[in-house]
Amino acid sequence: MEDGHDEGIGQAALRVLVAGGGIAGQALAFWLTRGGHQVTVVERFPALRAARAQVDLRGQGIEAVKRMGIQRSPGS
Repeated sequence: MEDGHDEGIGQAALRVLVAGGGIAGQALAFWLTRGGHQVTVVERFPALRAARAQVDLRGQGIEAVKRMGIQRSPGS
């Protein structure tokens, strides 16, 4: 426990339920899945909203998108 973290935490894969299919729920699901966990996302709306869902990224949001590997290149 040199760095302040318990070495036993995070060793076993978890089954995680994420409530909400919005930007935060999807980002959380992405990172948890990437960490080896089994994730299920539930959303109360019957379908994902494809329109009127503009996301404006600035500062740390841009860095998060880069780390996720989902940043679009200009013109795409």
